[in-house]
Amino acid sequence: MKLKRRESYLKKARDEKLWNESRPNDIASAYEISEVIDRALKIKEKSRQWYARTFSDRIIQGKSKMEVWNMLERYRKPTLEEKAIMFTRAALRDPSIKTLSLTREQVVIVCARDLMA
Repeated sequence: MKLKRRESYLKKARDEKLWNESRPNDIASAYEISEVIDRALKIKEKSRQWYARTFSDRIIQGKSKMEVWNMLERYRKPTLEEKAIMFTRAALRDPSIKTLSLTREQVVIVCARDLMA
């Protein structure tokens, strides 16, 4: 990513107070990813289906027919881990991901770029 764009996304995240800018190169935990997503979207407590559709529409943007979740229990509230894995799959465009692998800074950049209105 170009440095100028990266810096503009980080500035946007800083202005919206999405994160505290500490440990940018550490792998983000499920809790941290969930908190940043909720702050960026300004929402709380949605269903698994809602998060999956939002991540597909805003992050993947219809570029592929990738599924970030399964159809089971779609109206149940996701756990922090489920929400973080769905987000990671969408951000990396890889439906086979089963572990968290984004740094804290990468999470904030994706949220600032794709999820903030």
